[in-house]
Amino acid sequence: MASSVQHPWLLLLLVLLSAVAPATARTPVFDDNYVPTWGADGYHLVNQGTQVRLTMDKRSGAGFCSKSTYGSGFFRMRMKVPGGYTPGVVTAFFLMSVPPQSSDRDEVDFEFLGNVDGQPITLQTNVFVNGHGNREQRLKLWFDPAAETSTSTRYSGTLTSS
Repeated sequence: MASSVQHPWLLLLLVLLSAVAPATARTPVFDDNYVPTWGADGYHLVNQGTQVRLTMDKRSGAGFCSKSTYGSGFFRMRMKVPGGYTPGVVTAFFLMSVPPQSSDRDEVDFEFLGNVDGQPITLQTNVFVNGHGNREQRLKLWFDPAAETSTSTRYSGTLTSS
């Protein structure tokens, strides 16, 4: 009598592959880990909730903070700054320890300072350690982060706990 399974190694291979195949992970949505802190009108979820787009108008902007605290990690931001005549407008990304009102907070700032047409945009950075700053650095950018041909400005870094 002939066996109904002619290649038992094929069945074993299929069982092994199904056991080691990674499960499809759910992509977390932005609101799982972050909460708007101000400017709710300028806080818009995009890409099925996996990203946030912050907008500003003549009166306000928008911001958010993480629901968890982190001792170390990796961050990446993509941002586009407003172009044209923008004196007084500061487009910023910053990381701050909690509680933010504490006099011994730690903070890292990236601030794009508004400017007049035709002038290079300035990136200002600052670092606060145990509440002490005065480490501002200004750099005139050699490219225009507000240009239509620039899709985004990207900055990456690694944070480590002390």
